[in-house]
Amino acid sequence: MPKVYLTENQFQLLRDYLQLLETIDEGLVWIISGFLQGRNPGSVQTMLKDVIHAFHEIHFANKTISEFLQEDQKALEAVSGFQTLEDHMKALIENEHAASEQERMMEYVLYPAFVCWLREIQNTFKSYIVH
Repeated sequence: MPKVYLTENQFQLLRDYLQLLETIDEGLVWIISGFLQGRNPGSVQTMLKDVIHAFHEIHFANKTISEFLQEDQKALEAVSGFQTLEDHMKALIENEHAASEQERMMEYVLYPAFVCWLREIQNTFKSYIVH
């Protein structure tokens, strides 16, 4: 049973949030496969920009979610774990002129950390989404 009772808007925000995370996951997989398959670097960079934009959206949503779930310590800890992903993304962006380093960071640092965090978020928010 959830520790916090959600309004309809809060419930919808969590559903949209989880859906955006799934979309980010798909985008990261596409980028990694793009690197590995030698896809057009412009297409890969465009998708990366979309994922970066989605990271910004998650960052701002985390603030709102943290406010209405402030009594759920487990949820707050899970949400705060996104900071590590933002740090990895920042390092990835700083290497924008070194495609091989970006590829390595994406495949071996950012994506594995994202998947781990995504599972934690999904498990944490499951009790709020499933009735």
